[in-house]
Amino acid sequence: MKVKVFMIMTFLSACVFAGEQVNQLAAPAEIIKYKPADFSVKYSGEAKNPFWDASLTGQFTAPSGRKMPVEGFFNGDGMYTVRFCPVETGNYTYSLTFKKDLFEQRFEGSFTAAESGSRGFLRVSKENCFRFVTDDNKPFYPLGIQTCGAEGMPSTLVAGNKTEQVSKEKYFKLHSGGANIFRVQLGAGEKSGCAIDVLSFGKKDEYNLEALKALDDLYSVLMKNGFHSITILMQDMSRWGGGAQGFGGIRDTAGYKDIKNIEAAGYVKKYFSYITARYAAYSDIWEIFNEDDFAPDEWLNEMAVYIKSKDPYSHLMTTNFERPYLDWCDLVTPHEYMYWDECGVDIYLAKELCRFKHYKKPVFYTEFGNQAVCGNMGRNKWRVAVWSSFFNEGGLLLWDETNFRHVSGLPARPANAFLGPEERSDFKAFSTFVEDMPVTARPISVYCAQESEIRGYGLRAGDKIYIYLNHISSHMHEIKGLDLTVDADPGKWAIDWIEPLSGDVLQEDKTETGGKTVNITVPKIRSDLAAVLTRVK
Repeated sequence: MKVKVFMIMTFLSACVFAGEQVNQLAAPAEIIKYKPADFSVKYSGEAKNPFWDASLTGQFTAPSGRKMPVEGFFNGDGMYTVRFCPVETGNYTYSLTFKKDLFEQRFEGSFTAAESGSRGFLRVSKENCFRFVTDDNKPFYPLGIQTCGAEGMPSTLVAGNKTEQVSKEKYFKLHSGGANIFRVQLGAGEKSGCAIDVLSFGKKDEYNLEALKALDDLYSVLMKNGFHSITILMQDMSRWGGGAQGFGGIRDTAGYKDIKNIEAAGYVKKYFSYITARYAAYSDIWEIFNEDDFAPDEWLNEMAVYIKSKDPYSHLMTTNFERPYLDWCDLVTPHEYMYWDECGVDIYLAKELCRFKHYKKPVFYTEFGNQAVCGNMGRNKWRVAVWSSFFNEGGLLLWDETNFRHVSGLPARPANAFLGPEERSDFKAFSTFVEDMPVTARPISVYCAQESEIRGYGLRAGDKIYIYLNHISSHMHEIKGLDLTVDADPGKWAIDWIEPLSGDVLQEDKTETGGKTVNITVPKIRSDLAAVLTRVK
C-alpha cells in the first residue's frame, strides 16, 4: 500500500494546526474483495461532540474507474475511521479528508484488492422479481435466524438434555450451511424486544461505542461464517404500545415522527448517517423500523431517500410492518406467529405469499414462529414452512429461542422457534437441495388425485422440475401409491425422490409422456417428500 499525506508532510508524519495533529494509522495488511477494510486517522485535538464536530470522508476509485464516496465515523479515543468494502479486484486509489472547523488534512494512497471467493451483497434478481441474487448474479435463497441476548446473541444453548454457554463463533458455526442470513436489531434508546441500544444514554447525537464495537465483532463473525445480514435501524414496536425511545414517543406523529419537525428529523438523520457509515460495508438489507405502525409515509419516504444517499453500496431497503406500496421499499417483510401445525402451515403461507406477490417484490418473512400457547417445539412445522414458502417463491426468518424448550399450553412467554440439532440438520438439507436451482424456476401445477392426503407444489426451469409434497392428513403414519399429475413437456423423465429430513435420494424412477402433463406415482411418504424430475434427451 502506498500513502501520500498532503501539506508539508511525509508518510505517517503529522501536520500541526493550532496545536492539533492528525496521523494516518496503518491500513490493513491484506485487502480483499467484499471484505470490509478500515482506514483510520488519529486526531489529537479536542471536539465538544467528537461524533459531529469533526469528520473523515473517503473517496475510492475502483479499477473500473468507478468513484465511490464513503463517509467515516468517530470510533473513540480520537480515532476517525472510513470503513470500505472493495467491490472489484485490482488496483484502487483513494483519498481521506479530515475536517474540523477550518482545519483540513488530506491523505492519498493506493492498494490492491485480491479475490476472496465471496459472492457479494444481495440484490433483487432481474430475471425473477421474487428472488434474490448476489453481486455475482448467483441465486440466494434466504433462510434466516434472529435471536436474543447480549449483542443479540443467546447466552445459552440447549443441546440434548444439557444447557451450555455458547460464543458467537460457535452459534453461527452450528447454523452454518443451513441458515444463511441473520437479522441484527438496533435500538435508538430502546432495548425492548431484544434490541441493542446504540445511543449514548440521554443523548440524541452521541452513540454507545462499547455496544457498537461489540456489533463490529458480531458482523465480522457473521461474515466469517458465510452469513449475510439484515439490519434493523431502529426498534420501534409502536403497534403494541405508546412508549418512547431516544428520539421521542414512538407514536408521536406531531413531534419525532413529523418530517416537518426539522430538529427531530435532524437527530434521526444523524443517527442513520452514523449507522450507515459504520455498517454499510457489512449489511445487505436496511430495515428502517421493526413493527412500526405510526411513521407516516412521507416520513419514511424522506428518510429512505436520505439513507440511500449515504449508502455507497446501494443496499436493499424495507421497513416493518410492511409498506410494499412505497416505491423505495425493495421487499415485503411481514411477520407471522401462528397457530397452524405442520399439516396446515403450507397452504396458509401459499395464500399469504400469493397476496403479497401482487407487489412484484421479494417476500421475506423477517420474523416467523409460533404463538405462545403452541410452544416453541415444531421440527416438522419449521421444515414444512421453509420448504413450502420457498416453493411459493418466498422466504422465512425464524426467531430462534434455542436457549429453552417451551411445551404447548404454557403461555408464559412468546414461543418463537426451538432450533436444535435436528432442526439445523433439516435446514442444511434444504439449503443443499436449493443451492443450484436457477432463479428462473417458476411455479407449476402439481395435482394429487387423493387431495385430502397430500398437497403438492412445483417449480420448473427448462428441463428440470422440482416438487415438494406435504402429507396434510397426518405426519404420524405412512401412505404410498398416491398419484400425481405434473405440468411437463413430451418426452422421457428421470425422477429422483428425496427425503427432506436428510437430503438423501430415496428412490429413482423413470416415466414418459406424450402430452403437456406427466403422471407419476408417489413412493411412501410419512411427513413430506421432495423430487427432482430431469428430462432425458
